[in-house]
Amino acid sequence: MIGYSQGALKAEALATRFPARYPRAALIGGPRAPRDESLRKTESVLLMAGDRDARDHLREASRKLEKRGKKARYLELPGAAHGEYGPKAEPTMEAALGWLLSTPGPF
Repeated sequence: MIGYSQGALKAEALATRFPARYPRAALIGGPRAPRDESLRKTESVLLMAGDRDARDHLREASRKLEKRGKKARYLELPGAAHGEYGPKAEPTMEAALGWLLSTPGPF
């Protein structure tokens, strides 16, 4: 499950409600950190933001998820403002999705 901006909130909700269907979530540029009660059964969570976007809340959320034992990672999209992927989108997304898809799951 991948969601960008407001879509990150929808992706969080779907992954929380249907963890068997969506065992991995990529939340990009979300307006807030995932809620503490969210994503408890999600196997892995990727949080991303552009390096020209608000991002501290997502970086901190990744740390909190890891402390709770969740496989989580935070990555930045170089040169990207909100709603953009930036000039290094392809290698950044390849690394991000490669990490997310290499985590354990039912596939």
